[in-house]
Amino acid sequence: MTFEDLCKNLTNNKITKISFHDSEFRRFCFWPPNVFALLGALLKNTGTYTYVACLPGNFSLRDDHEENALHLGEVWFNFFSEGSRWLDYMQRGKPWSRRQFAPKVLEKLVRSVFSKQNLKREITDIGRHWYCEESQVGSLTDVQKKEDENNWHFLTEVFTLFAICDYACMGIETYNDGVFAAVNYMHLQEDSKNFSYSDILRHKAVVLAKQRTPQVGIGLNSLSHYLAFIESEVNIGLYQSYNNQKQIQNISDIKMLLLPWPLTIDRSNFSPSILSENKSSSCVGGFAFFDYQNRLGVTIHELIKVLNDAGEIDILVFPEATLEKNEYLRLLEELILAEKQGTVATPNFVICGIYSSEPNNWAENQVCLSTKSTFIDGQVEWEHIWQSKHHRWCLDPSQVRAYGIQAALSSDFRWWEGIKVGKRELKVINIDNLFSITPLICEDLARQDPVSEVLRALGPNLVVALLLDGPQLQSRWSSRYASILADDPGCSVLSLTAMGMIERSNKTSGYTSRTIALWKDSENGYIEIDLPADTKGIIMSVECKYNEEFTLDGRSDGCSAVNLIYKEHFAVISDN
Repeated sequence: MTFEDLCKNLTNNKITKISFHDSEFRRFCFWPPNVFALLGALLKNTGTYTYVACLPGNFSLRDDHEENALHLGEVWFNFFSEGSRWLDYMQRGKPWSRRQFAPKVLEKLVRSVFSKQNLKREITDIGRHWYCEESQVGSLTDVQKKEDENNWHFLTEVFTLFAICDYACMGIETYNDGVFAAVNYMHLQEDSKNFSYSDILRHKAVVLAKQRTPQVGIGLNSLSHYLAFIESEVNIGLYQSYNNQKQIQNISDIKMLLLPWPLTIDRSNFSPSILSENKSSSCVGGFAFFDYQNRLGVTIHELIKVLNDAGEIDILVFPEATLEKNEYLRLLEELILAEKQGTVATPNFVICGIYSSEPNNWAENQVCLSTKSTFIDGQVEWEHIWQSKHHRWCLDPSQVRAYGIQAALSSDFRWWEGIKVGKRELKVINIDNLFSITPLICEDLARQDPVSEVLRALGPNLVVALLLDGPQLQSRWSSRYASILADDPGCSVLSLTAMGMIERSNKTSGYTSRTIALWKDSENGYIEIDLPADTKGIIMSVECKYNEEFTLDGRSDGCSAVNLIYKEHFAVISDN
């Protein structure tokens, strides 16, 4: 496969010819995320992204590589923002009549990277002789040495242009004003559930905004600050909370209310699924399916009471499968009504585990991330973002006994959660153009494939894992997987479980743990969060801190990476 074949494979019939004589290819190269996508595919398919860390001396990047890339990135941004250029680009049905597709100072480099000679390069030949020992280099023929020189010259141009594309899209996720705001709006109108800034085929790869740059390891994600190139089966949904004012009022004291409800869980919450009677869809024998339902629910009166006792809250978090879907939606509408009546201050964000079921069909286990939008006319509405669980929970005989539910589910064999499992989706919400949150549900934290690569590429600032599990101790499984994301790409991670499941675990184990949540960030490490007896929830305060991060080629982000850091937590004491 040649570089040209790779480009054609990503663009398919959108571009008839990979050549600057073709007007559609010039239009394509006008938009930096498109060029970034082709270069990202090249670097990933050849594995040559690793070479930037150890280029030969005579082919090293410029001494002013960072300053040059930043300057040209700004020039490119100003170029495509000027006048009606970007509008012409967005009007796909209109022929592209412009000869110039990039600022003159940059056009030569782009034309060189996508020259006929470079497009004909075989993917397998790029950097072929890099692994030769020093003693073997002398045995290369003159032709091979010339090939090698051309390859290294080509790669240094690729690394330079890749960095320029990255800088040109600094702040691309913004929704405030300007070209990026308009581009985001138009792209989201097309498809917010499978979003991409590039025009390459979305089932091949996507280009998205990222929040963190990995500071450990060597990967393609380490080469950019602002854009991520992702090849994945996962549909990635990007969302922005729309509001006429800031959603988070004090970034030095973001308050999260953790409600580990239900506080008690009866064994009758677990029951054999009717689907166990018809295992035609099962893979092997020796197991059955179970259903779970929180039979206690949550009333508007107890929620208002806790919210009033907690004071102003930014983000409200419930564990996995806390509420039935219709009950949850009704509860949020009642909260808005209560807020209008002045009886409660409603948080701007709610993250809740949701379950729903249909007779004779698979149940659903989802997380709903609800954002409260206040419009200029004062109208308040909830926007609901749904994400289904990716992996079924398997209760083996030892777990059935550990949670003391043998009377509901036999401990003679394994029980699989009777839920739908569809195409993988990952939702990311951007808050105030400041930080992003991605939710996961229980097993999805542990069994991260295929979403792990997406998480590492996007680098969300906060991953919230909703669990139906035992105590969240540093010694247990959730801490191990939180640590992976905290190291690469640098996320802060919160896991929250229901107090009722901890109580069931305590009864059979003899322990008295009340650790309902575990927090992990880069500064404090692990924080175990206990729920004191006779309390309803925990208020946890975190703050946004800015860190400086560097790409693999040594470029700084100017100390713009946001880190969510734990400050303190205390209990909410609320009488019934």
